[in-house]
Amino acid sequence: MKIIGIIPARYGSTRFPGKPLAIIDGKPMIQRVYEQAKKAIENVWIATDNERIASVAEGFGGKVFQTGECATGTERCAIVARELLLAADDIVINIQGDEPLIDPQAIGDLIDAMKEGVEIATLIGGEETSSNLNYVKVLVSPFSKNATLFSRTWIAGYVNYRHIGVYAYRVETLLMLSQFSNTDLEQLAWLDAECRIKCVQTPYKSISVDTPEDVIAVEQKIIRNQVAEILMAERQAIINIPVSNAYAEAISIIYNRVHKQRGKLITSGIGKAGQVAHDIATTFSSTGTPAVFLHPSEAQHGDLGILQPNDVMLLITNSGETREIHELYELTKSLYENIPVIVITSHPEIVDMKKVNVCISTGKPKEVCPFGLTPTTSTTVMGVIGDALVVLMMKRIGFTKEEYAKRHHGGYIGKKLNGNT
Repeated sequence: MKIIGIIPARYGSTRFPGKPLAIIDGKPMIQRVYEQAKKAIENVWIATDNERIASVAEGFGGKVFQTGECATGTERCAIVARELLLAADDIVINIQGDEPLIDPQAIGDLIDAMKEGVEIATLIGGEETSSNLNYVKVLVSPFSKNATLFSRTWIAGYVNYRHIGVYAYRVETLLMLSQFSNTDLEQLAWLDAECRIKCVQTPYKSISVDTPEDVIAVEQKIIRNQVAEILMAERQAIINIPVSNAYAEAISIIYNRVHKQRGKLITSGIGKAGQVAHDIATTFSSTGTPAVFLHPSEAQHGDLGILQPNDVMLLITNSGETREIHELYELTKSLYENIPVIVITSHPEIVDMKKVNVCISTGKPKEVCPFGLTPTTSTTVMGVIGDALVVLMMKRIGFTKEEYAKRHHGGYIGKKLNGNT
């Protein structure tokens, strides 16, 4: 038994002409539908009678079947089924071209229902209370779970469900349905012909694109989803930071060097890691542990002179192989051989532990950058490790709010500490 996905796509929509080509967050809508469908079905076709839609679809690698003019999406699906010589018992999934966020799991649930011998199945959402005529409502038998009525208007006295226009049919049934005359809601003709339409409920909240305004709503949801995914990825990266004795060792070294021997903490890094190192230094300084940032390149032009014998060095390098950091290490040791060195890196396995005193691993977080290259998650984790060291040191030295206030006179924090909020 074959399972084929077909996306009917016509250009001449009454409410939104050309909507399959509407750009949604950088991609044509038809591409978004196709990519979502491919997550659930291996063999997916776009069925259209429009050269522009066909050209765009082929441009992103979609499989296209040009059908000529058709009265309904069902008729368009039937033409493709015939041309592909599908067997009577094969299954066709009719995926609406205006559902750019269609959930692959919902399509999978529809396929599962068809495997139970159903002749037609469709998706429904939760209870629908809107009177919006763009949202088709469906009444469902509580016993058979089959549809009993479809309507654009809200039907009083019944539980109205939101209809999600995705269908599954056996090819034999699809070919029969394609012969029905076109109506606004062709499903009504199917019910009149005593077809049983199984309703498969899904938690997926459909946002179909019927008007240009709907594009904005879909883009907003896409961006909300992307933000949630990014935050979840960064949250997981933080959770995955290895918690080892390296933190206790680092705190012991910093405490002895800075608070016992009156040295200072020197932080350094290049690029984004350097920005994190700078932030760590300022946070340490503001919480009672003198620290400064030393730019590894400027160190080679005289700034190395900031070093004193009792200082401690905190170097940040994601790769563990940053040339400027290795050079800074050698310069530091040539000036004061006994200065201890703490390293924060994603690759502790390549750090020569004979040369450094402590190595803190970031846990090799995967960057949330689409290319996996831009320092994003890695710098988030570095910052969190820095926060952990700062808070641990504040507790070690018994740093008080009163001491904090002495270092913060301006801005919101200064006002808050001095009771001027």
